[in-house]
Amino acid sequence: MPMLKKLRQKFIALNMVTVAAVIIVVFSGIVVINHQQTLTNVHEAMETSINDAAFRQTNNRDGGNFGGGLDANGMASREGEILNYDGTIPPEPPNEGMDQGMPPRIGGKDDRMSSIPVAVYRISDGKLTLASASSSAYLIDADLSTASNTIIDQAAQDDTIDALGVHYLKRTVNQTTYVAFVDESETSGWKDLAATLALVGIGALLIFFIISLFFSRWALRPVEEAWDKQRQFVSDASHDLKTPLTVILANSSILLDNADETIAKNSQWVESTKTEAEHMKQLVDDLLTMAQIDEGDTTMPREDIDFSTMVQGEFLEFESVAFERNVEFTSTVAPNIHVVGTPSRVRRLVQTLIDNACKYAPAGSVVTLELEREDRMARMTVHNEGDPIPAEDLPHIFDRFYRVDKARVNDGDSHGLGLAIAYGIAQEHGGSLEVASTAEAGTTFTARLPL
Repeated sequence: MPMLKKLRQKFIALNMVTVAAVIIVVFSGIVVINHQQTLTNVHEAMETSINDAAFRQTNNRDGGNFGGGLDANGMASREGEILNYDGTIPPEPPNEGMDQGMPPRIGGKDDRMSSIPVAVYRISDGKLTLASASSSAYLIDADLSTASNTIIDQAAQDDTIDALGVHYLKRTVNQTTYVAFVDESETSGWKDLAATLALVGIGALLIFFIISLFFSRWALRPVEEAWDKQRQFVSDASHDLKTPLTVILANSSILLDNADETIAKNSQWVESTKTEAEHMKQLVDDLLTMAQIDEGDTTMPREDIDFSTMVQGEFLEFESVAFERNVEFTSTVAPNIHVVGTPSRVRRLVQTLIDNACKYAPAGSVVTLELEREDRMARMTVHNEGDPIPAEDLPHIFDRFYRVDKARVNDGDSHGLGLAIAYGIAQEHGGSLEVASTAEAGTTFTARLPL
């Protein structure tokens, strides 16, 4: 149906937009937090390296400038220190001043060590001089020249040199100015993370789209079923109203064609019109009752009902009906059973079940009515013998306008609303209505209402 199809599309679109917005916000937050954390780590690494360089300078432990060429083992030397090939100084013993036979330190935190390569330089005589012992990286000569021209007279203390692709931190400690450099690649990981999360987000949206297709069908299935029932309801109601209207119109035409005749001579047409009008009124009343039950009408008066007396009274009313149909009618009613509800509605429930049992009980059979207490409920059962309700029809027996077959319709008078109304009344009063039907046991309707 076009309307349900549009509703399903809107349902999926709304879900997809919502999920996409959540994914974008969450993943963007992850990328921003990751980038900020990386920048913080880089800044801390540069701060730590500058502090270490200042400490070594104060204690005269820095290795000084490059110089001295290579030593006998092929290592670069620097004013008496042994350097690696790339100009960096090998790590010092982890626990300086202690027994060198101690194993390497693991665990804890050593602020002097950093996994981020940092080049630390001092500004002296207008030049950048590598603080070798505090550096784990260095700038090549061409980059060093560019950095010198950019930084020495630069007022910024924390910035980026885009031409070199490096971050730098400039600080003065103990009247000596230090500059720490870190490659921009150390803070560009957010780009790879963003690309990865984008792929993950697209995959998640695709999966959620498939799930939404399934859940849209599942979520809208009750709506679709209700829509189908509504369409069937309108169709059946229109049909049941159309039949008496057709008869009334035909009778009216006959009366108009015989306008010169007396009413007594045309009484059959008048009586037929009255009967059909009553059928229409009954159907309209039933439809209004169903509408009130569906809307949960709270204006209906609730009062204490002597259920035992009501059931016994209805039993006596239907004894004549059972006699006419050659059906034996027996009852067992426990005394002093009271319920709270709307008397007219509860009476309609009792009448419907008794009338239904008498209607479909074969001649010579027995209809049994019982009323008793069951825990905190009043339980009324109405049982009749005869052909059982087919198993495939049992789940629909309380549906509106549902008829098992034409053989179970009494002279075309049934609109298929009686049991639906009875079921609604039981639900409205906090109770239940059930049916069981087998060839061996017959058909039994069981109504329960709270005491």
